Amino acid sequence: LPHCTATLVSPGALVTAAHCVNLHMTKDRLAGGKVTAAFGSVYSQPLFPPIEISSASFPDSGDMVFDPKTLRHDIAVLYLK
Repeated sequence: LPHCTATLVSPGALVTAAHCVNLHMTKDRLAGGKVTAAFGSVYSQPLFPPIEISSASFPDSGDMVFDPKTLRHDIAVLYLK
């Protein structure tokens, strides 16, 4: 998986880019606990143990569809377990 930055916007949610989620955070990977968030300024030295991501969403219907070619609507929400 790519290493992307995110912003904690509530105790259980992060905002990141859709290109970090699209094709990378599949249901199998999320269900298997293979996707985590590490907090700190250096990925290899997190401030505390990584937290599992339980689900992720990005614009994928209607007029708000993420386009990986143009990066239009390049936003996603990650939900912490």
